Amino acid sequence: MRDTAGARSGVEAERSELASLRRQLEGGLEVLEACSARYRELSEALQARRWKERLRQAPSLLHSALQAESSLPEVLTRLQRRAGQEPEGKGPASRWLREFEEERTELSRRIARRLSLRKDGSLTERLGRLEAVALAPLPLPPSEGETVLLEGNARWPPVWHWMIFLVVWAFVSPLEEPWVVVLVALLFYGWFYVRSGRYWLTSERLLWKPRLGAPVQLQLSSLEEGQVSVGATSIVRVRGRNRMTLRYVPDAWRLAALLCIYRRREFRGAVRRDPRPLIAFVRMYITTPGETPNMDSARSGWGVLRPGFAAFFSGHLYSRIIEAITEPSASSRGPERRSREKVDVSDFLVLEQLQFLPEERIDALLRKALEANPESFLWEPREMTWRFGNSASMEVSRGGTALWVPSLSWTENQHVGRILEHWRPE
Repeated sequence: MRDTAGARSGVEAERSELASLRRQLEGGLEVLEACSARYRELSEALQARRWKERLRQAPSLLHSALQAESSLPEVLTRLQRRAGQEPEGKGPASRWLREFEEERTELSRRIARRLSLRKDGSLTERLGRLEAVALAPLPLPPSEGETVLLEGNARWPPVWHWMIFLVVWAFVSPLEEPWVVVLVALLFYGWFYVRSGRYWLTSERLLWKPRLGAPVQLQLSSLEEGQVSVGATSIVRVRGRNRMTLRYVPDAWRLAALLCIYRRREFRGAVRRDPRPLIAFVRMYITTPGETPNMDSARSGWGVLRPGFAAFFSGHLYSRIIEAITEPSASSRGPERRSREKVDVSDFLVLEQLQFLPEERIDALLRKALEANPESFLWEPREMTWRFGNSASMEVSRGGTALWVPSLSWTENQHVGRILEHWRPE
């Protein structure tokens, strides 16, 4: 009975002290209780795998937590003053202050971990950053005014995934339980499906919409050298300040190479125009006039035909032209300008992208590329003669050297015909 009476009196004393604390803080304790409840809810949301979606579903939670920060200093000052009057820090004010600071510290730590922030920084700053990231408007698919360079939708697993599946299938198919076979097939497809998605690459941004989760995007101007890589399983990875992983995407190499091209300022502002600029890209072989070369042994390269000239770029080189026509970033400046990209960017792909640039920039970049490649050359229309042969072949010659095109497709023939109208008549 004495123990029960003592416990009851202890509880009543604690309630009395807490009531006294409420009166002294004049509503301040209620403010702290509301903040404490928000901190616990935010900490729980940040622990979830899809934490952004949790926060988007309750945007008022972050808004209220951030707005309450302005009133906390005054309340905490009064609470600290009251805690200082308690012997040995064992009163209700000391306990409230200690628990409240622990909740703030824990929430601040979880925000920093989720957003990869530095250790220094106040909770108010981190709440503001969390609000900007979690409640930012979701990116939308490209509009009609944007130039879409490439898009793709992952539909089937890569080849090596199928090989693994077939090996597992060979082991489980003899089993009498059909549900095991069905389960393996569903697990295989489900694992691939939830990790895949759809992407759009425009001249300004990359947008990735995974099967599960919200879409994400990054501005190409934010990329730096060496931040794009492509894996053997059609996975494109972007590292740096904004990270992104695109799994099992079609045209993975082309996507990665285009990212390396359009991150450079010389290719910004690219637009798809109709009609397209007067430019044609054709495969050419060096020979003598009137002679059909042996395509297996003859020197070959890419020809670029423009109203004012014909340019020939020799060889199957990678990353030479892109480094020649663009300025290096600060990290790659030096006597030796070597590409630090982790993706091989073919010269033809670079040349092909010139058609989306303004006319004057096309010619300027082509001439700049020619200067950097001693095996390439440029002919002007007044120096050349040209003729069409059998099977839609074409020969362009100057003096004792000729450039031979084995066969022009219907589309190439249309582009070349428009350009020849600007050249000197044969």
